[in-house]
Amino acid sequence: MLLAAVALVIAAFSNSFGRAEPTGNYRPPLQQAALDTGCYPLPDGVHFDFPFQVRWDTDVDTPEGTRRHLLLQYDLIGADEARAGLLEAFTRAGFTVVADEPLSATVRKPGVGPVSWQIQPLDVAADVAVQGNVRFDLPSIPAQSDDPVCSDRFTTKRFARGVDR
Repeated sequence: MLLAAVALVIAAFSNSFGRAEPTGNYRPPLQQAALDTGCYPLPDGVHFDFPFQVRWDTDVDTPEGTRRHLLLQYDLIGADEARAGLLEAFTRAGFTVVADEPLSATVRKPGVGPVSWQIQPLDVAADVAVQGNVRFDLPSIPAQSDDPVCSDRFTTKRFARGVDR
């Protein structure tokens, strides 16, 4: 009988023990965007005015020395719009166009050096968010801050040096 009474008390109060308070917010906090951390920024003054996300960012050894290879994906726009947005962003920041093809370009700025990119449109429906990739070849830079976020590979997208995916 005592056992039944204890079970009844536990059942009666079970809703108030060990349950989380409902907040209505079931999404985890988002990490800061890789290029917004200040850790490994684009060259001074370069900001893109189209939706994108960084997939990875790494330093690789090349015959010209260490270079930074960055892959971003552009969203909700076509390759022509991505191309125009890239050219606009770099020329607005003081870069001069050295070579310009439909899916690639090279720009240069004194004190920075050459930056090149290749656009790779994806064969997806127009209503798919990610529409293509942009692979950049940039001058390598060290972390620009000692903020602990600069050591978080999931935020910076710098997973392994020399791994060019």
